[in-house]
This record gives sequence, C-alpha cells and structure tokens, in this order.
Amino acid sequence: MSGHLIKLISKNLLNIEVELMEMAYNTVRKRAAGSLLKLYDAYAKWYSTCITFEVSKADLAGMVGTSPESISKNSKKTSS
Repeated sequence: MSGHLIKLISKNLLNIEVELMEMAYNTVRKRAAGSLLKLYDAYAKWYSTCITFEVSKADLAGMVGTSPESISKNSKKTSS
C-alpha cells in the first residue's frame, strides 16, 4: 500500500512540475489555449457531438495564472 501511495504522490508532483514549467515559459496565449483544451477534454467524453461552454475572463485567468486584463489583451490579438 505504501508503494502505491508513493507512486501517486510522485505522479502528482510531476504534474505540478510540468504545470509550473508551462506557467514560467509559455505565453499567456498558449497557456489559455492549453486550459481551454483541458476543459474540452474533460467534458468531451460525455458528449458525442460538438460541445460549447462559457468561461469568464476571470475564471480563465485563474486557470492560466494571469490577470483578466492579460486575457482580454491576448484575446483581442487573436480576434483581429
């Protein structure tokens, strides 16, 4: 049992390390896209057709680790 717990903790630490590296080195745009893809992956398995979801700028900023203003700035770059 303790071996299983150690593997679980190690996996969680590796996931956290990857997320921290992404936050440190990826652009806000890339991190936002990654967060939206994670949301899609989480919900797509429940739906067989196209899915849509709404995410506020504040919520997306929280997932990305940035400010809502940065999300707004980067979304304007994408839409133009």
